[in-house]
Amino acid sequence: MTIKTVIDIRRPISEVFTELVNPDNMPKWIEGFVKIEKVKGKRPRRGSISKQIHKDSKGRMELREEILLYERNKKFEVRLSHKNMDTKQSFEFVSQAPAVTRVTLVTQTRLIPAFIAIFSVFMKGSMKRQQEANLMRFKKLMEK
Repeated sequence: MTIKTVIDIRRPISEVFTELVNPDNMPKWIEGFVKIEKVKGKRPRRGSISKQIHKDSKGRMELREEILLYERNKKFEVRLSHKNMDTKQSFEFVSQAPAVTRVTLVTQTRLIPAFIAIFSVFMKGSMKRQQEANLMRFKKLMEK
């Protein structure tokens, strides 16, 4: 399942990129995000691994985070893994004007085991709304 969200933020690309990859900001814009714990390497360097802790309606959820790509002010890719899913998030940053940055987020999620994937049709709408809401919170954080 693939979800794409595009948002324009009235801030320079260097500020938007720096703030988005900063783990200290994640609780401010990612719903349910609690904290991140280093496992290996230095985040946000490529190959670094962390553990993300989230809280949802069913309690606590831990995700394994691996940085796949880090191109300053251009692209940032991360893989989030859990026993029931494997997700790749690709952020692309493009300067639209001196102080406007377009952020495109493409999320590709594979549900595990395969029979659960049948439900992805029903989950896609709520996952898209969640992704859009998270990016809107990030936009508000950046533009205040």
